[in-house]
Amino acid sequence: SALRMPTTRRRFGICEKRKWCPLSQGLSLAFKNWAADAFRGPIKAYNRICAKALFRGRTIQAKPLDFSALENKKILVLAPHIDDEVLGLGGFFLAMRNKAETDLLYTTNSMAGVGGAVRYKELEQVAARLSLHVLGAVDIPNTFQENVIVPRKAELVAAICEALEKKEYALVATVNFLDAHIDHETSAFALAEALEQVSLTNQQAPQILLYQGSNFLPYGWINRYRQLSVEERKAKSDLLACYQSQVCFDFDLYDMLGEVQTHAYLHRNEGGEFYRLSSAQEFIQLAHALDPQDIQQNYQHRFSAHHSFHKTIDGERNRQERYTEILRSVL
Repeated sequence: SALRMPTTRRRFGICEKRKWCPLSQGLSLAFKNWAADAFRGPIKAYNRICAKALFRGRTIQAKPLDFSALENKKILVLAPHIDDEVLGLGGFFLAMRNKAETDLLYTTNSMAGVGGAVRYKELEQVAARLSLHVLGAVDIPNTFQENVIVPRKAELVAAICEALEKKEYALVATVNFLDAHIDHETSAFALAEALEQVSLTNQQAPQILLYQGSNFLPYGWINRYRQLSVEERKAKSDLLACYQSQVCFDFDLYDMLGEVQTHAYLHRNEGGEFYRLSSAQEFIQLAHALDPQDIQQNYQHRFSAHHSFHKTIDGERNRQERYTEILRSVL
């Protein structure tokens, strides 16, 4: 059956299906949206202060990602939705443009909510600029609701297995397990299942690169990074500007967070991206050590807009400590 395009509205940085509401609720929503726009400057300044406080005193054991080792290799990037790939790996793509064979596989169809089919037109622009090859998208609706993607995870695992069996990838990049968006979390766990199902020798098994999605990678997970110059940050912002349909998201929030992380972790006044590089075996072991239900309880809010960012920060230091200990238990 044909996909239906729901009417959407903006609410607290999240696009959702339109539903009728009493006049009082409508007025309240209008006021909140007005306030978010009117106080955008002070809110952004406050978010920067909060982010700096979060990373204060944190150190990482990380080194620059070796892009030369990936030249002329095959790379598979798993992204839950169109735009996630640039948000988490824009700097990575800029470094590898025309230097590797990079395939994109989307783990949902990105059709629900704002944009719909327009998002694929926007993706064409981005893929052309970065010399990326789009394998396709798994026909699972993108949603916040667990009852859509989780029961259909076998379809997702099968699609990833098919991609892994067709080519010998040196690297597979996936969004972080620790993410408030169920599509993101499920994508990472599905990759772990696929790696277990596909018969690969240690020599054939790809390395796995976890990238930051809608929530932070814990400081103890980060072991690779890529610094972004002023010009590269601008280039990444220009790529994100192609996704004009995504009016619910403040993409500059992600840029600010990358800058704050780079200053805290690397003591440099530049932008940056942060990753975890691991063997396939370590990635699978980590997946077994994590509890998806526990993640959903601990991660209830994600990056989206400046005015809702404060929800993401609440309890974040404790979460990072907890999941850093879980990683250490499997190493």
